[in-house]
Amino acid sequence: MVTWDRLAEICSQYLGKGQLVAVEGRIQTRQWEDDKKVRHWKTEVVASSVEMLSGRRKKDYAVESAADALEAQAEALGAAPEAEPDEDAEREVVAVA
Repeated sequence: MVTWDRLAEICSQYLGKGQLVAVEGRIQTRQWEDDKKVRHWKTEVVASSVEMLSGRRKKDYAVESAADALEAQAEALGAAPEAEPDEDAEREVVAVA
């Protein structure tokens, strides 16, 4: 999948290998000849819009579980976290269109 400009920035930040996405765009095929005079072809989807279907990246879950493990280890050693997050506090929601 090929993306440009702001869409490329958003995809690089929020998408990871194996995530499900809905892509809208066009198909393009390129061809070239390498130094050994061998022809190559590449077919790509040039995206005009991308919608995430599978939620957060695997990396996000790994970071969250690592933080939970460190917190559990700190509690086991008798060190409590400095501040507990307030579960009733409002959370900022960012929508990407």
